[in-house]
Amino acid sequence: MAPIAKIMTVDSESDFTISEGLFGTLSVEICLHIFEFLDVPSLLASSRVCKGWYHLANDAHVWRRKLAEPHLQGMYTNQLTVANEEWKSLYFTLGKLDFNSSLFSFSVLEEGLEASSTDHKKQSIAQTLDGLENTFWSSTGSETPYFDEFLIYKLRQPICAVFSVSILPYQAAYQSGQPIYAPQRVQISIGFSPKSFHWKSPIFEMQNAHETQTFSVAPYLAIGGYLKIDLLGKCQTQPNDEKFYTVLESLSAAGLPLGTVSNALLSWGMVNFALTQPQFLQSIQTQKDELQAHYQVIVEDFQKNQNVRNFFNALSVVATKQMLPLLNAEQKKHQDLIRLFELIQNKNWDTAFKFIENNISTLRTNEVLNLMKQYGKKYVQKYLSIMLKTPKLSKHETLTIVELVMQDGEAQRGLAFVFLWMTERKLTLSQELGDYIRNYEPMLAARIFLEASVPDKVLDCYIQVKNYKRAVALACLYKTDLPKLLETLQKKNRLDALCFAAELADVKGGCPIPLEKVLTALQIEFNPHEWDLRKVIRQACDELRELQAAENNSNNNTTPVYPNYGMDVLDNYEYVDHDDEEEAEDDDEE
Repeated sequence: MAPIAKIMTVDSESDFTISEGLFGTLSVEICLHIFEFLDVPSLLASSRVCKGWYHLANDAHVWRRKLAEPHLQGMYTNQLTVANEEWKSLYFTLGKLDFNSSLFSFSVLEEGLEASSTDHKKQSIAQTLDGLENTFWSSTGSETPYFDEFLIYKLRQPICAVFSVSILPYQAAYQSGQPIYAPQRVQISIGFSPKSFHWKSPIFEMQNAHETQTFSVAPYLAIGGYLKIDLLGKCQTQPNDEKFYTVLESLSAAGLPLGTVSNALLSWGMVNFALTQPQFLQSIQTQKDELQAHYQVIVEDFQKNQNVRNFFNALSVVATKQMLPLLNAEQKKHQDLIRLFELIQNKNWDTAFKFIENNISTLRTNEVLNLMKQYGKKYVQKYLSIMLKTPKLSKHETLTIVELVMQDGEAQRGLAFVFLWMTERKLTLSQELGDYIRNYEPMLAARIFLEASVPDKVLDCYIQVKNYKRAVALACLYKTDLPKLLETLQKKNRLDALCFAAELADVKGGCPIPLEKVLTALQIEFNPHEWDLRKVIRQACDELRELQAAENNSNNNTTPVYPNYGMDVLDNYEYVDHDDEEEAEDDDEE
């Protein structure tokens, strides 16, 4: 990260001398350095002492240094260029702006341009911007974790200020163990060309967790038209090939495109800085959108006349026009939220819900749903009844409505509603929903996990209901690490482990793994010369089953009966390896 440049801004027209006191013996440079340590009230007071101190207290270098102060959210930048006399005004301008406000910043990524590698055409960089949960970008596999990747994005406009970048690593729930493929570290770069980046962030450590991680570019206001994310190192190997991958579900960047900047001094500083970068004008001329012709005319006029003010005015008009639809949409959303809050505060609930129904596009948010929760159950129910008229509930809405119907005290009635909504495709089926339903009905949870592509938990549900035969079939279809699974079951419940192993030993066509590995995982001693190892497993299973059956009879315990919930579909269910499927598609296309 570049240090703050020490620029002397006292020019020949404003030279001054200080002839009185200690300051009279010091050079202007030393005096300016002393003034850098004064706080703002002291600077303002010092400017009234004398003409010499006035010049020192208003010097551009002093106020540039002040822009690094924490209360400005670290918005000091060497990427704003304004006239010397404007730095003081810029300090007070930035101090009034809330750069962290959702009303102030926008999503600035427009499209993904380039990835260092892509494992499959359906796992491209574009998938990081589509907003869908089950899509992702994946790198190719590498033999070691010390292999770096990168992604390059084009920003919404040729000049954007970037505040932060948020990254969500992908969790492959359909793979055994549900691995997460985060990079070890990330670095952010900003530039005016996809091949050249004038600013780089520090290197940030990243957690290998399926959660959105946000990295701020503070204390700098990074300005450019392109963004590069270096993904340094890899954390996770893929089970089927033992190679290291980096996989991202989504990536976003918050900031301000030039056309959304309402403060003239800030936008003026952004444009002036851009003009100092050699790639900037060329990048404007290569814009591939409906405004390309306008940008071309603006650049040609500037190259001819070299009038920065005219260039700034023309560019601001085009940039604002381009962002007008986004600004109008954000303004409507903000106005609708304010109107809704006013109706709720006045307890005008009928009008409030009618207003929501007429403005679902702007008011269907987690913020509004959480607001309803604050007022009570009946208001949440009313809100969700409106959303049930739409084709499908969101993930958050689904979890909320299921919790409501299950907390009414009649679990079976609640399960009937959940199953009905599932058959109508009204719910967003997720791992979180399956985890919640599993507390009430494991077989219904198994169906949710199946449709949400979480095979490990489908398997757990079958073991929970003692359907070991189907559990073994699923484990084989999903290429589960069987010795590891047996060791895990052994720690949780030895009878489950033995029953599973007995079914595994009887698989048609022979056990998928050597029976010696099964016995070792179960910690069963055996004679290596024993010819019928299946008998050893069945005997151990029968003995423990009889022992526990006797205990259950003495306690009058009965084995529960679970509904099937349409899970007989698994009798004919075939697992298709994702990589094999993709290779087959490529072969078909060729």
